[in-house]
Amino acid sequence: MSDTQRANSVCRRLFTIVTLILFVAYTLELYKHTKTVGEYSILMLLDLGPMIAYHIIYKRDSESMLLRHIAGLGYGAFYLANCIISPDQLVFTFAFPMLVVVSVFLDKKFLASISAGVGVIGVIHAIVYTTKHGWNDATMASFEIEVAAILLLVIFNYFCIDFIIKINEDRMDAIMKSGEKTSRMLDEITDISGKMADEVTIVSDKMVQLSASSEQTLASMTEVQTGTLETANSIQTQMVKTEEIQNQILKVAEASEHIGTNAKDTVDAINEGRDNIEKLIKQAEISNEAGNGAVKEVEELKNSTTQMETIVQMIQKVASQTSMLALNASIEAARAGEAGRGFAVVASSISDLASQTKSATEEISNLISSLTKEMEDVASAIMSLVESNNVQNESAQLTAGSFEKIIENARLISTDSKELSETVTNLESANKKIVDSIQTISAITEEVTAHSQTTCDATGQNQLIVEDVQNLVSEMKANADKLKALS
Repeated sequence: MSDTQRANSVCRRLFTIVTLILFVAYTLELYKHTKTVGEYSILMLLDLGPMIAYHIIYKRDSESMLLRHIAGLGYGAFYLANCIISPDQLVFTFAFPMLVVVSVFLDKKFLASISAGVGVIGVIHAIVYTTKHGWNDATMASFEIEVAAILLLVIFNYFCIDFIIKINEDRMDAIMKSGEKTSRMLDEITDISGKMADEVTIVSDKMVQLSASSEQTLASMTEVQTGTLETANSIQTQMVKTEEIQNQILKVAEASEHIGTNAKDTVDAINEGRDNIEKLIKQAEISNEAGNGAVKEVEELKNSTTQMETIVQMIQKVASQTSMLALNASIEAARAGEAGRGFAVVASSISDLASQTKSATEEISNLISSLTKEMEDVASAIMSLVESNNVQNESAQLTAGSFEKIIENARLISTDSKELSETVTNLESANKKIVDSIQTISAITEEVTAHSQTTCDATGQNQLIVEDVQNLVSEMKANADKLKALS
């Protein structure tokens, strides 16, 4: 709504109110018979006519400049008629509301013309009224009051309107200056928005690059996380295998210790067998010496000798088998290692053969006892016994030599067993260090996996933040483009 349209609208409402109030007042005057029908008709025509015409023209053109003249001149004619017809001096006050109504237009020329017309009519009314009632002191005072009131109202209303107009002009100047300033600011904003749009475009491109880089980083961290998990699983598998190796090493250590113990026991048993063989050799020498004394009765002991020869042959066979077993045991012991258990079998066989030898020796002792009883009658049989003793002595010597070799080999086995035990101990220590190192690597790998998970989560959060920032940058770019489009 324009200022003219707004002023016409306010004037229409005020003009209508004033006209209707006057219509009611004069209708009451007609009812009280203070006004004639002719006077009432003329006044109502001048009162309601301009108001009706104002409404009709306002409906057609609410911004018409004619409306103010209809209000001013129409009401001025009504005011002039009242001043001529009405006998009441206070009728001049009817000018006051009209001066207030027309002031809404803020038009000094129009207000000056209306004010001049009102002043002239008021002065004429004062002169006419005073002339009718005589120029005395009372009428002169009323004349002065009416003229002064009219002039004061006109002058004050004019200067008030002039003041309001100047204030409005100052405000308009301020508004114009503010508008110019706003225009410059808009130009600057447009220029800045253009630059900002360009910069936002650059930032948007950078954010796209950053988003792509963040995606690559996230993918890389995911691969690193997967690799560390696989490494951790491999380390755990290696840890299990190393622990199994450690258990096997412990078993080997125990077996080596058993081998050493068995080798020592074997050496002790062989030493005992060697002592027995030496005793047997001594006994054979004694028997040989005894046989030399009983040579004369050898012939008589031939029958017994035949039996002794059979027994001796059996001893020789046992001694031969013992020698072969001892030799085989020596060979197996030389190859040793895990084969140390084979030596136990050989040792057992040697023990059995020794038992058989002992049994045969006991039988020989029994026979010798029998021969001793018969020596008194069969001295010639001693010769055979001497020869048997010589053979037995030689076999015992051979058996003793074999026992020496067996003892030497058993000592070698014991020495190798000790070295094997030391090697196993060193291997156990080295494997323990490996286990400790793998545990350390496993802990470090778990920590790296945890950090990679944290880094991967942080990278994912950064990716979300980058996407949010990219959306904000897109919105800023769109707003900057809108500002740029406004220019």
